[in-house]
Amino acid sequence: MLKISRTLFDHIKEKDFTKFMFIDPEQVEKMSGNIFIRLINHILPVTKKFLRETFNAKENDKILSQVSLVPDGFSHIRFQISSLKIREGYEFSSKPLIDYVVNNYGGRGVASFLVYIDECYPEIISLFKNECGFRSCSKIEFYTISDLNNITGEFNSDNFKKVENKDITELLEINTMNIFPHFRPSLISRLKTFKKEFIKHTKKNLFKVFRVNGRCEGYFKLYTNDNKNFVADIITSKAYEQCYEEILAYIKNYLSDKKSFESLTVLLKKYRETSIKLEEILTDKNFRITNTTHILVKDYWQRVKEGQSEEKLFVFFNDLNVGCNFSGH
Repeated sequence: MLKISRTLFDHIKEKDFTKFMFIDPEQVEKMSGNIFIRLINHILPVTKKFLRETFNAKENDKILSQVSLVPDGFSHIRFQISSLKIREGYEFSSKPLIDYVVNNYGGRGVASFLVYIDECYPEIISLFKNECGFRSCSKIEFYTISDLNNITGEFNSDNFKKVENKDITELLEINTMNIFPHFRPSLISRLKTFKKEFIKHTKKNLFKVFRVNGRCEGYFKLYTNDNKNFVADIITSKAYEQCYEEILAYIKNYLSDKKSFESLTVLLKKYRETSIKLEEILTDKNFRITNTTHILVKDYWQRVKEGQSEEKLFVFFNDLNVGCNFSGH
């Protein structure tokens, strides 16, 4: 019999699928907090949580699988599954664990759940889609190049400015309007989170606003963990999508000074309207697809009554021949 409960600690190391989640490791670390802050977060209502929450599936006191969630950044009614860990040979425990977490959070106010999965884990994609009721939303394709000489074109350095507080609202508007309408409910960001993402600036991150005639018309974010391999997230307004070439030329110029440079990867977010033009430009410059991340979503609309005891919730999975006593404590 499986017992599911919350935990403040990570327990499983082997068969760790954490890396398939498209989320900044630095953000996950911050969302973990110290033990005192985690205790506070632990007792808060679901829609007030601000740190990562983790659940274990146990059988005879042995932890078989573990799943973690973090607030997604749009609101407290949308969460992202940020980690999934399964002990070798106990794959059967992951479905009831995921189902419980979705029902637990959904019944207490969370309306939507996101998960980003690397295509190299088809069994995990199948788990979420075919067994846990998630649906395909969109994809993020990774376009990579190692020879910067393939990037041609010119740029006007006056069009690239440091991000300022006053720019954030305009940039969020560009980001939101760029999302295909049918994807917006699942993928839009809120101003507070968007601002935090841009204001932090370190030696490993470069953020620039693309400004034309004094108005924000796009931006790019450039990341690196090793100062060798760089990842760029680029976006323009629909009216200036032809300027992707200028932004790439600026990035090339910046990277030309990096003697240790090995590769540049551009994220092609298929849910953006201007991704069609960006894909055309990247293909023309001999970027190649090196990876794909699938975005899955599940909406939860049925709410349980406030105060319903989690101890009384029993579900039997006939196909697994295992009864599950779900406990949230």
